[in-house]
Amino acid sequence: MVRPRRKRYQGITSPQHCPPTELKTVSDLSLSDNSNYAQLIIQQLNFNQQRAKDIFMEQSLVRQCQFNQVVLQQSQLVDSSFEQCDLSHANWEKSHLERLEWRNSRLGGMKFVEAQAEHLVFSTCQLDYSVWWSARLEHVRFEDCRMLEMSFEGAKLSDVCFRNCDLSRANFRQASLSNVDIRGSQIGGMQIEPKQLQGLIIEPRQALEIAQSLGLTIRELAIEED
Repeated sequence: MVRPRRKRYQGITSPQHCPPTELKTVSDLSLSDNSNYAQLIIQQLNFNQQRAKDIFMEQSLVRQCQFNQVVLQQSQLVDSSFEQCDLSHANWEKSHLERLEWRNSRLGGMKFVEAQAEHLVFSTCQLDYSVWWSARLEHVRFEDCRMLEMSFEGAKLSDVCFRNCDLSRANFRQASLSNVDIRGSQIGGMQIEPKQLQGLIIEPRQALEIAQSLGLTIRELAIEED
């Protein structure tokens, strides 16, 4: 299903929601190949283990829904919000995600392999062990999120902010980083290569942690050594 690409914006652009009066609330819904889901309120539904390919979701509000192990490959989701949803171990491989919000949601172990992600916000979400291998992320913000051992291996990150997140043991190896801001976040055990450091924005305490993780020995010069 070929769809036109929308104009790209500078900075992070919020979802372009339509007025609430134009939204239709659904009480029963299944995911199926090549289907459109537009201008819907989807609330307290269970989609666990469903599979669909090439779906299109637009201007929808998704609340308190279960998406455990849901497979949505090569799909497109735009201008939509997910609130208090559980997407643990879902697989959205090779999907296009644009102007989306996730709030108070669980995305542990979720796969975004080779996804294209633009203008996304994750707020107070749990993303432990989620995978973004070879994905492209532009204008994305993670705030107050737990992201233990999250992997961006081979991904391209541009204008991405991790604010007050737990990035302990997160993997950035072989990733391309440009204007990636990790200030205020925990980075203990974070895996990163020296050539990637020029693409990071960090604070002084983090510089020390990163230097130590790269094997540098850091100590003050004692008077007797001078």
